Amino acid sequence: KPVTSAICKIRVFNRSIPRSIGAIVTIILFVAILLLSALFFVPSLVKELRILENVDYNKVINNLTVFFNEIQYFLYENNFIDSSQTLSGMAENTLKKWIDLSSIPDMLGNMVSSTGSFFFGIFAVFFMAFFFIKDDIRIENTLKIFFNKKYVNRLTVVVENITHLLSRYFNGIVLKTVIMTLILYIGFALFGIKGALLMAVIGGITNIIPYLGPFIGWGIVCVFGLTNCIGTGVYADILPMLIKVSVTFIGANAIDNMVLGPMIYSQSIKAHPVEVFLVTILGGRIAGIAGMVLGIPVYTIIRVAITEIYHYVKEKDMEEDIKPTKPAIENG
Repeated sequence: KPVTSAICKIRVFNRSIPRSIGAIVTIILFVAILLLSALFFVPSLVKELRILENVDYNKVINNLTVFFNEIQYFLYENNFIDSSQTLSGMAENTLKKWIDLSSIPDMLGNMVSSTGSFFFGIFAVFFMAFFFIKDDIRIENTLKIFFNKKYVNRLTVVVENITHLLSRYFNGIVLKTVIMTLILYIGFALFGIKGALLMAVIGGITNIIPYLGPFIGWGIVCVFGLTNCIGTGVYADILPMLIKVSVTFIGANAIDNMVLGPMIYSQSIKAHPVEVFLVTILGGRIAGIAGMVLGIPVYTIIRVAITEIYHYVKEKDMEEDIKPTKPAIENG
């Protein structure tokens, strides 16, 4: 909305740009940003995957075999497994429980269906976004139809508060993502980790998910680091790389938790950290990763509405308390 409003202020031949044109230009700008981001990610990702072309897989398998044999011996010596059990056999049985070969055709059909739903969802998002940006005032006026006239002013206040808080929240999230990406990049670069920029961007984006995001980002970055070590064949660098990545993430998230987090959640949506934590967990239980990301905005909308209702009821109760009573009329 701010981008559209700025575009509509531009005058062409002494006439302001129509809001519908401004909405279209705004959506095109955001699509361009997404495409440019993809152009940055894809070559870096391909470069990381090409490292695997030079891997000596026989050497990798031999090293992994020795590693797993050592683990198996340790587990057997400490009575964690029987002599008849092997890690490969246990893994095979687990995979058989998880994967049913007869269900593969159904899985492929579901993938095709999901692909169609994905592209339809993209179209639906842009279609709805266009009209929400273009007709934001009309939508608010439509909502007022369903409310009594004495509640219209309250509804306007609720909409303004929600818009203000969510704008501050999303602006804060963008700023937080950029800062975390820079911190992670500086840390990875100082440690001399290959693919530092790609790893930093992944860590910054996953950090959007409150509390659990850093663990997800750490896991993905560790996989990329392992890919680099296996690709170069320097297996001795695996443990130092994992330590460097972990130290960088711990330092960056310490800054995030002490500085950036309170700035975003406390000042933007005025929510206690315990509230944020519970909402994140609840959102994850309801809708997975998407629920964790969208839980706080949805909670903000509900909380503003309930708070406004509470204040309205409280004001009505106070009016009833101070309302003067009529004096009793005495008979002559």
